[in-house]
Amino acid sequence: MTKLNLSRSDPTFLAFDGEILECLFEDGSKRLHIAFIKGIELGPNQKGKHMLTINLNRAPIFLWVEEEFIGRLGELIAEIRNAKASFKL
Repeated sequence: MTKLNLSRSDPTFLAFDGEILECLFEDGSKRLHIAFIKGIELGPNQKGKHMLTINLNRAPIFLWVEEEFIGRLGELIAEIRNAKASFKL
């Protein structure tokens, strides 16, 4: 299982076991099966800050990411994309 903090100042982190992406927040969590994730990308927002966007069938999830976590997050994004590509029901 891969676990990753997104920020030192905000207690948000991700956990991925190969099929389930778990987004854990101070006030709750979301569990997302890769079949429901339509896309995942990291990019700047309008103010130039790093934002992770997880696109779903419904509303997307937006998460702020601090600079120091970008490298490991890139690896996690690749892991999720690879898992999606090889997933079969």
